[in-house]
Amino acid sequence: MEVVGHFIKSISCEREETLGGELNINNKISVTDVEEEELKAIGKKILKISYEFESKYVSGKKKVAEIKITGYILVLGKNTSKILRKWKKEKKLEENYNTFFLNVAMRRCLVRAISLADEIGIPSPIPLPQIMPLSKEEEETKYIR
Repeated sequence: MEVVGHFIKSISCEREETLGGELNINNKISVTDVEEEELKAIGKKILKISYEFESKYVSGKKKVAEIKITGYILVLGKNTSKILRKWKKEKKLEENYNTFFLNVAMRRCLVRAISLADEIGIPSPIPLPQIMPLSKEEEETKYIR
């Protein structure tokens, strides 16, 4: 499978005035539709995999912030007709394809969601790496001085 395009259709984010309390952040992504299209530039049929990404910020039982992104990826490959048939019949994808498509979409959405969270003053939807001071032992054994 080869991803030949990735497009975001809509982005929305909102937050309550005060966040307060302990926040739980729930990230969810799912495939919402699968369609076949012809990519005229190369004269081949491709799959359009639509998805929806959500980050919900909950304090207690109250939703205090949310980020939503919808979009689609365009995929070219040998098994596109098989994937499409299964989707039309069961509204499901085989696990390996589902995982592949959602990972592609998730990477793009999380990068955008981190930026959006910063813009509206809420924590990142995923933990970000932090630089920590080195201990005495680490300082003595580091090889770049």
